[in-house]
Amino acid sequence: MLQHLQKNFFEQIQKNTKDISVYTEGASLTPEKGLEIYQFAYWKRLEEFLEKDFPGVKKNIGSRRFSQLSKEYFSAYPSRFFNATDVTRFFPDFLEDKKCSSKFSFIAELARYEWLLRESFYALEPERVGLQKIPNASERDWHAARFLLDPSVRLLESKWRLDLLKQGKQSNVKNKSSYTFLFYRSQGLARVMLITAAEANFFRALYRRESLEKASAFLSSEVNADSFSFWLHSGILHSIIWI
Repeated sequence: MLQHLQKNFFEQIQKNTKDISVYTEGASLTPEKGLEIYQFAYWKRLEEFLEKDFPGVKKNIGSRRFSQLSKEYFSAYPSRFFNATDVTRFFPDFLEDKKCSSKFSFIAELARYEWLLRESFYALEPERVGLQKIPNASERDWHAARFLLDPSVRLLESKWRLDLLKQGKQSNVKNKSSYTFLFYRSQGLARVMLITAAEANFFRALYRRESLEKASAFLSSEVNADSFSFWLHSGILHSIIWI
C-alpha cells in the first residue's frame, strides 16, 4: 500500500495531474493544495537545474520562454537519475529536435556550447606524465613524441559566435562559414578559446594519437613556440609519450 501510494504521488507530481482520491485531508491544507505545492516545487527545482547549466540560453530567449521549454524538456526527458548531475544532459538534443524559430536558430548550438563547458569542468584529472624529459629531448625524440590532450579538451564547430551569444550579444554577432571553439580546464576553471581551422586539425590529429611530426603538418607558419608553450602550460597538452 505504501509503495503504491508513493508511486502514485510521484507520478502525479511528474505528470502534473491531480487525482486526490487516495489522499486524506491534512490539518491545514487540502489534498489539492498540498499536491499543488509539491508540483510547483518539483518543476521549479528542475528549471533551476536547467538555468544553472544553460544561463546563456535563458538570457537570449527570456524567462517566460525558458520556463516553458523547461517543462517541455522534462516532460520529454523525465529524470531517471538519483541525483541532479545529468538531468540536463539532453537539453541540446531536445532543442535541436524542436527546431526553434529563425530568430533563435542558434539556440541548440548555444546549449551544446554551454554543456561542453560543463563537461570540460567535470572531466577527469589524471596525473601528467612525460614532461620531465622535455629539457633533454632530442630533435628525433620530438618528431616521434605523442602528445596526449587533457581529458577536459573538447572541440565545437559552429557558424555562430557562441561566446558572444552566451553573453546575450545578438546584435554584435555575424555568422560565417565556421568558427571552432576549444574547451579546456585550467587552474580549476572551464575555459574556451577560438582557434583556427589548422589548429583544430592539429588537435584532432593528437586525439587520434598521431605523432607530433604528423600532427604539426596541419599547422601554419603562424603557430610558433609561444603557442606550444601556452598549450603546454595551460594543460591543454596534458602528457607526452616518448617513443
